[in-house]
Amino acid sequence: MPVRFRSRDIPHDKYYLLSDLKQAEEFNYHIDVVQLQMLQLVSAKAWQEVTFKCKKLTFEEDTPPMFKSYSGDIRSDFATVISDSCEGNSKEGSREYSFEVVESNNLPVKDIEMFLIDASKSAIGIQLGPVCFGSSY
Repeated sequence: MPVRFRSRDIPHDKYYLLSDLKQAEEFNYHIDVVQLQMLQLVSAKAWQEVTFKCKKLTFEEDTPPMFKSYSGDIRSDFATVISDSCEGNSKEGSREYSFEVVESNNLPVKDIEMFLIDASKSAIGIQLGPVCFGSSY
């Protein structure tokens, strides 16, 4: 489910959780909680892709987005950038992250914390990929 935020919704020059923005909430997955917990319990690994759609936006390399895991931890170390075409100019681009974790209770991604500098005319959208659970890589 894509989520889109315009610059008027984005506080500037600080970290913020997307769920803290007006009319936003943590990402909602259409799965029964008991079923998700069972998948997490019996799986040795999990993976998911998250894509940022961006316009006039460049991500700061020294302040990467932090991802709130399903277990509640906020961290960036389990995300790998697999492609990046967000360049800060007027064209649209995207930045794709891949998550591969051996602690399957860390997925799905529930929220994202970002730091943007001067995002006054930028736009960002987020597309969540499916969460896959398995027994080996």
